Amino acid sequence: MRYFFLIGTLFLLLNSCSQTSNSEIEPILLKCLIQSYQNKQVDINKELDKLKDYLIENGSLKSSSGQSYYDFFNQIVELNDIPVSLDDDKFEGIYKLTPDEFYTVDCLEQLKSIDSTIILKSRYYQMTVAIQKASANGATPSKIASAITSVLTPSDFEETYYRDIALLTIAFASDSDKGLFTQLKSKDNIDYT
Repeated sequence: MRYFFLIGTLFLLLNSCSQTSNSEIEPILLKCLIQSYQNKQVDINKELDKLKDYLIENGSLKSSSGQSYYDFFNQIVELNDIPVSLDDDKFEGIYKLTPDEFYTVDCLEQLKSIDSTIILKSRYYQMTVAIQKASANGATPSKIASAITSVLTPSDFEETYYRDIALLTIAFASDSDKGLFTQLKSKDNIDYT
C-alpha cells in the first residue's frame, strides 16, 4: 500500500497544477521542477542522471530508452511492488524536496492562462484520470503503474519531463525511510482535481 501512495501521489500532485497539450505543459512543469531543486542548491538533472546510471548498472533499467522506463513500470504491474531499493546517502540531493514541494505556486501561475479545453485533451490529464480511477477501489502499485502505462507510451518516456518524473517516482517509492508514506497518508483525503 505504501508504494501506491508514492507512485500515485507523484503523478496526482501535478493534477492540481492543471495540464495542457503535451507540447506546452511538460516544459512548464519541468522548469518548475528544476527551479524548485535549484532553490535548494540541487542540480536535479545531475542527480537524476546519477540515479539513471545506478539503475542501469544494477539491471533495474535495461537502458536509458523510453522503452526501458515503460518496461520498468510493467514490471511493477507484474510484481505489484517497486523492484529496487536505493542507498539514501548516494541520492541525498533527490530527497532535499518531497513531491509536494516540486512545484511552487509562483512557477505554476503560468498554467492558469492555458485554455481548459486543451487541458482536457492532454495525455497528462488522461493519465491523471486513469490514476484516479485505479485508486478509487483500493489502489496497489500494480494498478497505479498499469494506469500510467495505459496512457503513456515508451515514446512518452523519451521526453525529459516524463523520464524525470519516472525516476523521481522510483526514488521516492523505493525509499521507505524518508517518512514520505506518513506525509502522503495524511493527505489521503485531498481531492487533486
